[in-house]
Amino acid sequence: MDRTVISAKGLDLRAVQRTAASAAASVNGVYDAYSVQDITHGEFADLPFKNIISNSIHPRLSGDVVVLNDPGTYVGGGTGTGHGAIWAYDTHVPILFRAKGVKAGKYRDRVYTADIASTICHLIGVEYPTGNVGKPLPGIGQ
Repeated sequence: MDRTVISAKGLDLRAVQRTAASAAASVNGVYDAYSVQDITHGEFADLPFKNIISNSIHPRLSGDVVVLNDPGTYVGGGTGTGHGAIWAYDTHVPILFRAKGVKAGKYRDRVYTADIASTICHLIGVEYPTGNVGKPLPGIGQ
Protein backbone atom coordinates (compact mmCIF):
# COMPACT_ATOMS: atom_id res chain seq x y z
CA MET A 1 0.00 0.00 0.00
CA ASP A 2 1.21 3.46 -0.82
CA ARG A 3 1.80 5.04 2.59
CA THR A 4 2.28 8.49 1.03
CA VAL A 5 -1.16 8.43 -0.59
CA ILE A 6 -2.80 7.02 2.55
CA SER A 7 -1.22 9.77 4.67
CA ALA A 8 -2.02 12.52 2.15
CA LYS A 9 -5.67 11.52 2.20
CA GLY A 10 -5.68 11.51 6.01
CA LEU A 11 -6.59 7.83 6.17
CA ASP A 12 -5.69 5.44 8.96
CA LEU A 13 -3.29 2.76 7.69
CA ARG A 14 -4.76 0.07 9.93
CA ALA A 15 -8.29 0.84 8.72
CA VAL A 16 -7.14 0.70 5.09
CA GLN A 17 -5.39 -2.63 5.74
CA ARG A 18 -8.55 -3.99 7.41
CA THR A 19 -10.67 -2.91 4.45
CA ALA A 20 -8.26 -4.61 2.04
CA ALA A 21 -8.23 -7.75 4.21
CA SER A 22 -12.03 -7.83 4.26
CA ALA A 23 -12.14 -7.46 0.47
CA ALA A 24 -9.55 -10.23 0.03
CA ALA A 25 -11.45 -12.54 2.40
CA SER A 26 -14.53 -12.26 0.17
CA VAL A 27 -12.72 -13.74 -2.84
CA ASN A 28 -13.57 -17.32 -3.80
CA GLY A 29 -10.75 -19.64 -2.69
CA VAL A 30 -9.68 -17.43 0.22
CA TYR A 31 -10.15 -18.81 3.72
CA ASP A 32 -9.49 -15.50 5.50
CA ALA A 33 -7.27 -12.42 5.42
CA TYR A 34 -5.76 -10.24 8.13
CA SER A 35 -4.12 -6.84 8.33
CA VAL A 36 -0.45 -7.01 9.23
CA GLN A 37 -0.97 -4.40 11.94
CA ASP A 38 -3.70 -6.54 13.54
CA ILE A 39 -1.35 -9.53 13.42
CA THR A 40 1.54 -7.51 14.85
CA HIS A 41 -0.65 -6.42 17.75
CA GLY A 42 -2.13 -9.91 18.25
CA GLU A 43 -5.60 -8.65 17.39
CA PHE A 44 -6.90 -11.35 15.11
CA ALA A 45 -8.79 -14.61 15.44
CA ASP A 46 -7.50 -17.07 18.05
CA LEU A 47 -6.90 -19.94 15.64
CA PRO A 48 -4.88 -23.15 16.10
CA PHE A 49 -2.42 -21.81 13.51
CA LYS A 50 -2.17 -18.28 14.99
CA ASN A 51 1.56 -18.71 15.69
CA ILE A 52 2.23 -19.74 12.10
CA ILE A 53 0.57 -16.54 10.90
CA SER A 54 2.37 -14.36 13.48
CA ASN A 55 5.75 -15.90 12.67
CA SER A 56 5.29 -15.46 8.94
CA ILE A 57 5.39 -11.67 8.95
CA HIS A 58 7.99 -8.98 9.48
CA PRO A 59 6.55 -5.59 10.48
CA ARG A 60 8.73 -3.61 8.05
CA LEU A 61 9.23 -6.12 5.23
CA SER A 62 5.90 -7.90 4.84
CA GLY A 63 2.99 -6.74 2.77
CA ASP A 64 -0.02 -5.10 4.39
CA VAL A 65 -2.39 -8.06 4.28
CA VAL A 66 -1.85 -11.77 4.92
CA VAL A 67 -4.16 -13.90 2.78
CA LEU A 68 -4.86 -17.54 3.69
CA ASN A 69 -6.09 -19.75 0.88
CA ASP A 70 -8.82 -22.32 1.40
CA PRO A 71 -7.59 -25.84 2.13
CA GLY A 72 -6.65 -27.56 -1.12
CA THR A 73 -6.23 -24.29 -3.01
CA TYR A 74 -2.82 -23.90 -4.64
CA VAL A 75 -2.07 -20.69 -6.52
CA GLY A 76 1.54 -21.44 -7.44
CA GLY A 77 0.68 -22.99 -10.77
CA GLY A 78 0.94 -26.63 -11.71
CA THR A 79 0.24 -29.32 -9.16
CA GLY A 80 1.60 -30.20 -5.76
CA THR A 81 2.37 -27.85 -2.93
CA GLY A 82 4.53 -24.87 -2.13
CA HIS A 83 4.77 -25.53 1.61
CA GLY A 84 3.51 -22.02 2.21
CA ALA A 85 -0.04 -22.71 3.33
CA ILE A 86 -1.10 -23.07 6.96
CA TRP A 87 -2.79 -26.43 6.53
CA ALA A 88 -1.25 -29.64 7.91
CA TYR A 89 -0.90 -31.28 4.48
CA ASP A 90 1.27 -28.36 3.39
CA THR A 91 3.26 -27.81 6.56
CA HIS A 92 4.15 -31.46 7.15
CA VAL A 93 7.56 -32.20 5.72
CA PRO A 94 9.37 -35.40 6.66
CA ILE A 95 12.88 -34.93 8.01
CA LEU A 96 15.47 -37.67 7.61
CA PHE A 97 18.87 -37.84 9.28
CA ARG A 98 21.47 -40.49 8.63
CA ALA A 99 24.82 -39.89 10.24
CA LYS A 100 27.16 -41.06 12.95
CA GLY A 101 25.58 -40.26 16.29
CA VAL A 102 22.01 -40.44 15.04
CA LYS A 103 19.94 -43.00 16.88
CA ALA A 104 17.99 -45.17 14.43
CA GLY A 105 14.23 -45.04 14.72
CA LYS A 106 11.05 -43.25 13.81
CA TYR A 107 10.14 -40.16 15.77
CA ARG A 108 6.59 -38.89 15.76
CA ASP A 109 7.09 -35.64 17.70
CA ARG A 110 5.97 -32.46 15.96
CA VAL A 111 9.12 -30.66 14.87
CA TYR A 112 9.83 -27.72 12.60
CA THR A 113 12.17 -27.05 9.73
CA ALA A 114 13.90 -24.47 11.97
CA ASP A 115 14.99 -27.44 14.11
CA ILE A 116 17.14 -28.93 11.32
CA ALA A 117 20.07 -26.51 11.70
CA SER A 118 19.97 -26.84 15.50
CA THR A 119 20.01 -30.62 15.24
CA ILE A 120 22.97 -30.65 12.85
CA CYS A 121 24.88 -28.21 15.06
CA HIS A 122 24.14 -30.37 18.10
CA LEU A 123 25.28 -33.53 16.35
CA ILE A 124 28.58 -32.11 15.13
CA GLY A 125 29.22 -30.02 18.23
CA VAL A 126 29.29 -26.52 16.79
CA GLU A 127 27.63 -23.28 17.84
CA TYR A 128 24.11 -22.59 16.60
CA PRO A 129 23.83 -20.09 13.75
CA THR A 130 23.06 -16.44 14.48
CA GLY A 131 19.32 -15.88 14.74
CA ASN A 132 18.64 -19.56 15.39
CA VAL A 133 15.12 -20.26 16.63
CA GLY A 134 15.09 -24.06 16.40
CA LYS A 135 15.87 -26.75 18.94
CA PRO A 136 17.72 -30.04 18.45
CA LEU A 137 15.28 -32.83 17.67
CA PRO A 138 14.53 -34.77 20.86
CA GLY A 139 16.11 -38.19 21.18
CA ILE A 140 17.95 -38.13 17.87
CA GLY A 141 21.50 -38.20 19.29
CA GLN A 142 22.93 -41.27 21.02
